Amino acid sequence: MGSFFKVFFACLLALLVAGFLVSMVIIGMVSMLGSSEKPVVKPKTVLVLDIEERINEQGIKDELDPFSLTLETYPGLQDLITAIDHAKSDSMVKAIYLKGRGNSLGYAGSQEIGQALDRFTESGKKVIAFTDVLPQRSYEIFHHASELYVQPGGVVEWVGLFVEVLFVKNLLDRLYIKPEIFYAGQFKSATEPFRMTKMSDANRLQYRALLEDIYHSLIQSISKRRGLDSAALNKMANNLEVQTAEQALEKGLIDGLLYEDDVRKKLRGVAGLKEDAEIPFMQLSEYYEATKKYTSGSRIAVVYADGNIVDGKGEDVDIASDSYRKLLSSLRTDDKVKAVVLRVNSPGGSAIASETIWREISLIKEKKPVVVSMGDYAASGGYYISCNADSIFAQPNTLTGSIGVFTIMVDAQKMFNDKLGINFDGVGTHSYADFGNIARPMSNLERLVSQRNVDSIYSIFKARVASGRKLNMARVDSLAQGRVWSGTDALENGLVDQLGGLKDAIACAARMAKLDEYSLREFPQRKGFMEKLMGMAEDKEVRSMRIIEQELTPQHAGWLKQYRSLTQMANVPQARLPFVFQLP
Repeated sequence: MGSFFKVFFACLLALLVAGFLVSMVIIGMVSMLGSSEKPVVKPKTVLVLDIEERINEQGIKDELDPFSLTLETYPGLQDLITAIDHAKSDSMVKAIYLKGRGNSLGYAGSQEIGQALDRFTESGKKVIAFTDVLPQRSYEIFHHASELYVQPGGVVEWVGLFVEVLFVKNLLDRLYIKPEIFYAGQFKSATEPFRMTKMSDANRLQYRALLEDIYHSLIQSISKRRGLDSAALNKMANNLEVQTAEQALEKGLIDGLLYEDDVRKKLRGVAGLKEDAEIPFMQLSEYYEATKKYTSGSRIAVVYADGNIVDGKGEDVDIASDSYRKLLSSLRTDDKVKAVVLRVNSPGGSAIASETIWREISLIKEKKPVVVSMGDYAASGGYYISCNADSIFAQPNTLTGSIGVFTIMVDAQKMFNDKLGINFDGVGTHSYADFGNIARPMSNLERLVSQRNVDSIYSIFKARVASGRKLNMARVDSLAQGRVWSGTDALENGLVDQLGGLKDAIACAARMAKLDEYSLREFPQRKGFMEKLMGMAEDKEVRSMRIIEQELTPQHAGWLKQYRSLTQMANVPQARLPFVFQLP
């Protein structure tokens, strides 16, 4: 009888698994068949840009939604910008409808979208924006609209910028966990949450400078677009003068108080449609698919380095040394690829992995131009892999620099012994065969060696910067020390070459490669549906993190990412940005 139940339940499980796989294959086939038809742009089209929708650095196609069991496609930032630029001269497109509450982009990504919207309005077409709740983070994009409306009784936030760091030293003390921390650079504050209970003066200084740079860039743009005085904007924030839509209208931050049906009437007028006519809305991502062009001939490879820099194979969301070494090596030997643009959006990570990727960039440079485009972050390891490019572009609000190194080890002996009642004992062939063992304190020699390793990697890092940026070591040392710089400051001190986005970087690469016509190829190439299906088990941690992140506020999602970053450190020397922060 027991064997019968074993066979019965085994067969039942096999049937369930087979049924699930078959259903996923059917979903994939339906999706592929449906996506084969190119979207059609109708006359008097109004393009829709919903900033609340997920926008990635690189577009993602046919990702399985675990809740609806459907395949979702998410546009890339540059896909949207390309679509906006194409729509400027498309007679079928009459306007852009900008909507949404929360903004999934960082300040640098928002700047790139805003600049594209400016180019669209300069062509004589309108961007009509509407929302019922307008957070300050979203206003970075919304203030570029030709006309900006908020629902009567709606909320508008204007409070200035703030950054908060989570400190866990007291928690570790109460758990009897002692972190052993080694770092190089007085501003390398990534370790502060483990060894301090508040910001150091140096860290406070760099954060304040960053916030002031980002805020200055924002109010300069607002002043230009909306004709508001910067002193007035500062006064509004200091005195909390803007909290409601009515107050925002009074202060000139928005153009009117309307409901969505009123805004649709305006859109019909702009599009030249009759009253109550159906508006031919089209998502920008669909418009991109409908209008994108396929060209042949010489290629420029656009490589997205988006995420944490890690050793080995990593996950899809990581910049993994093994994967990127192979990818960059293949682009170096591909004669059809005439130039490489590296789009970096990374707070850094493993110093060893960063060196591996830096080496491949150096080898490519010997054969063809390499241009870097920085996104929201290109700091520490993100700057390490960027510094040797022929030319570096950043946005004014890009966070970069952070040239420094640290490593963290843990002494948890007291926690194991006194809190948990656990003891460890063992034997080894040599005195330090268990180097890095968390069940015992470090010796003075181990501390000395660990600090020496960090100092050595820091020296190599600075040498890479000096060589790549053609600066002397004394100058690099003054710019290093782990300090984070805005893109504006990085331009002034020589860490980047020009302010601009990915589009500008691609144009630069084309000039350097002397290409009049070229096609773009994006890398890394995303997994197809079946590959994703077969890899569901091994990627379950990443997918679970993504699902949770979507349900959290930007600040809490940032903390979750920081937790994941901590789990990747594992005694490996880190060239990592001090705790990636989310601005309001």
